[in-house]
Amino acid sequence: MRTLTILGSTGSIGTNTLDVVRRAPSLYRVHALAAGNNIDLLAEQILEFQPEAAVVATATGLERLTERLAASGLARAQWPDLLWGDAARVQIAIADAVDTVISAIVGVAGLEATYAAVRLGKRIGLANKEVLVSAGGGSRVSGGTAAGRQRAQRRAPMPARGQPRAGGAAHPDGFRRSFPQHVPGGYGAGDAGTGFAASNMEDGEPHHHRFRHPHE
Repeated sequence: MRTLTILGSTGSIGTNTLDVVRRAPSLYRVHALAAGNNIDLLAEQILEFQPEAAVVATATGLERLTERLAASGLARAQWPDLLWGDAARVQIAIADAVDTVISAIVGVAGLEATYAAVRLGKRIGLANKEVLVSAGGGSRVSGGTAAGRQRAQRRAPMPARGQPRAGGAAHPDGFRRSFPQHVPGGYGAGDAGTGFAASNMEDGEPHHHRFRHPHE
């Protein structure tokens, strides 16, 4: 069974991830959820999936989540640890109980937590191009565990500017318009049995990622 931390649980990738968990509870369980401002949806996810920790972006958000859970009638003994901020996201990403981190927070807010998880050899479901771009060469991890280094080494060499990746076409601006297929442990990495799949975008069209039930 895979134990997940989901960074960005209330976005489209996060909710689709939770749909996979909902349909395959024998294969996946949720350790922690992290969200931004959608406190109502996060509270609903807590009630359904009963994570051990939940993280929001701000102290104000934490107050709102506390109020929402109190109003739900959920017994205090069943509440997850409620946390907020960047350090809290790192904490839930590197927790010993977690083997898989879904990095789906918009922008670079999840970069530090994702990188910390990579260095510990966690499996990463990367659904955020900003994290990949911002990490740059750092995505080839030089430290961390042997498992982390092995995943990093599976990443395909970066082509020269203007050259296509495998299966993609070059463009005048030098960028291939599709999701990278060799993110360590990420979508399209070819890990059998994970239940994760990503579809490339067509030339000039937005790319879309979705989770697929592992038995489909």
